Amino acid sequence: MNTLEQQLQDALHRHADSGGARTPLDLAGVKGRARRIVRRRRATAVGLAAAVAAVLVPATLAVAPAFDRGSEAPVAPRPTPAPAPTPEHALPGDTTLDFRDLPSGPAPSIGYLDLTGEIPVVVERDGNETLLELQHEPVHHTALADGRYVVLTRDDEGVGYVEVTDSGGTTRQAHRTVQGFAVDDTHTQVAWADPDGEVMVLAARVEEPRVLAQVDGATRLTVTDLAGRDCFATPEPGGQESGCVVRVGTSGVPGPGFLVTGQEVLPVEGTTEEFFRHSDSISLGDPQETSWTTWTAGIRRLGEGTACSEVYGKGPGAAETSVLVETCEHVFATFSPDATSLLAWGTENGGYHPTVAVYDLTTGSVRWQRSATTAEMGQVAYAEWEDEEHLVASVFQGGAWQLVRFDRDGAVERLTEPVAGDMLEPAYLPEVQQSTW
Repeated sequence: MNTLEQQLQDALHRHADSGGARTPLDLAGVKGRARRIVRRRRATAVGLAAAVAAVLVPATLAVAPAFDRGSEAPVAPRPTPAPAPTPEHALPGDTTLDFRDLPSGPAPSIGYLDLTGEIPVVVERDGNETLLELQHEPVHHTALADGRYVVLTRDDEGVGYVEVTDSGGTTRQAHRTVQGFAVDDTHTQVAWADPDGEVMVLAARVEEPRVLAQVDGATRLTVTDLAGRDCFATPEPGGQESGCVVRVGTSGVPGPGFLVTGQEVLPVEGTTEEFFRHSDSISLGDPQETSWTTWTAGIRRLGEGTACSEVYGKGPGAAETSVLVETCEHVFATFSPDATSLLAWGTENGGYHPTVAVYDLTTGSVRWQRSATTAEMGQVAYAEWEDEEHLVASVFQGGAWQLVRFDRDGAVERLTEPVAGDMLEPAYLPEVQQSTW
């Protein structure tokens, strides 16, 4: 045994004999550590190689002869290869859904579900990971401000549940829901409707959800918007931090929309029995001021093979409700946080989306659109607004899933490496930022 090996062995014995306390791991910790070990095995191997080099290189240099400046010149460093050019289909102005060879972008600033393994994992915006131990299959999720997760799940019969986990990802409650949930912009409250027409609200740092109101005579309700900080506080005149407004609509059956404020339920002006599905709603500003903006998007009517959508409500300074945009070319989905843009899909009936578009609500026109023009191109399973100008989307092409980002002008970049998977089982799903159905 040489001197270096003896020093290393002595150091290891000293560390083992130091008596340092070890923290026990529970089952979730073991699973989480095992998953991280598997994912980072390659990185660990590289790190070990670097560590060995750090030990061996100095020893080698110690016995190597000094460089003779009079002999041959040192080898010049190799030039850094230029980055691959961005393919045209990733640039603004391109109209195709082609996700091959995309440039890599920074990590998303919202969380997402990683469904590539047997156990679903929440990946937070800071990169931390939490394994979810759920009762049913996850569909969407959001994080509450107190560290808990709210997960929309479905059982084998397609029945929907809102599962509430602890901060470690284990389900502690499961509540029936008809169609999705909504979360406020600070992730302080989550609201959903149960099969009996009760609007439920769960607040951060409150253990159980509470019934906000009962919507009588309505079926298949979905919550499309939740604004306010405390639905059970007494509203103050002109106050923005107390009380709340929940917007509720029907999904899949004709029906009006409703405003739920405290125990009061009011039909939304401008909705009729012809409104087939309420997709999303948004409210900005003070209702007492001229800056007040409130819009609702959805499908107004269905024809044979055609769905016609519209956005209605009040813009800044408007005295009456009016239609802002209407089209039979797209199905409206979700508003951007500043209510200036609107995500839309093609009018295909169900399934994933071979067409994605964004409307400019200041002009009422399409800002950009991308479509799969050949069978080899991709489709979009789901998308969420990352901020006022960017969308994070789960996409599938060529037998592989990945997360991508669309910017304001439709340019696209890759956020995760493509991973092989089944087209019917998304590998990634971005975190809900406003509402889902």
